[in-house]
Amino acid sequence: MRDRALLTGLWLLAFAASLLIVESYVGHLNAQGQQILLTEDRLPTIQPLIKLYGAYLVGILAFWFTKPLPTASTDRASRIRLVLAVVCTLLFNVCVLYLVAGEHRHPGGMVLADVEDAVKLGAWLSLLVAPVNAYYFGMKTAAAS
Repeated sequence: MRDRALLTGLWLLAFAASLLIVESYVGHLNAQGQQILLTEDRLPTIQPLIKLYGAYLVGILAFWFTKPLPTASTDRASRIRLVLAVVCTLLFNVCVLYLVAGEHRHPGGMVLADVEDAVKLGAWLSLLVAPVNAYYFGMKTAAAS
């Protein structure tokens, strides 16, 4: 249960970090004295991130209340599934956050384009990450079986 809570916290933290990165651009000036992200562009910029992370968080939180998949046959199998879920989660979130923070690394870019690139990469990584996390969170725990 503690492992699931930590992994859920990691997803929530990455989601909050992505929104805070975008928020850090709002109203700030670049080297040329122009605003990096206008206030009116905030919502269109964060909407793709909300959709991307929302899809994961809805599934994760739903599986906190329902566990349709059988428990792992051994403790070792359960640990392997946890390690896979953590590695996939870290890979996904590091890649997404890296791209969202593009303006910090290379000033003068387009924040919306960085976010769109991050969401596109997230969609491709979802082919690997979503099934692993769905299986991990949807699996009954030993105490619940």
